Amino acid sequence: MEDVSFELLERNAQGHINSVRYKGPWLIVDNGYLNWSMTVPPLKVTADAKEIRGSQWLESLRKDVECTFGILKRRWRILKTGIRLHGVEVADDIWMTCCELHNWLLEIDGLDTEWNGTIGMHDSDDVTNNLPPFCLLN
Repeated sequence: MEDVSFELLERNAQGHINSVRYKGPWLIVDNGYLNWSMTVPPLKVTADAKEIRGSQWLESLRKDVECTFGILKRRWRILKTGIRLHGVEVADDIWMTCCELHNWLLEIDGLDTEWNGTIGMHDSDDVTNNLPPFCLLN
């Protein structure tokens, strides 16, 4: 898994934004998982307001991802009952196909127009009525 790399924007001590490249996967988890170097759980105890807000944001993000998986599992039976084929490539192809078909159906139904294209910003506080198309296809 160390061949996975991604780039994040971070603020340095002087307040400038720098691009930092990381290797290996990070998994956003709840506190039920073991604290491994690749898992990122919300903080259990802290008095720092920034850490509390960051932990709340992380928990909210994890819940949004779980809801997204739930939406896809309700729509596509193969995701609900389990993929009976072997191999990561086959599972990836099935997942991507389900996401593509979901996005296509949102376009046909006109439900993709409510999403304003900004990650983490919704037109209303009711996130369930303003779900984005799945952005796994770019």
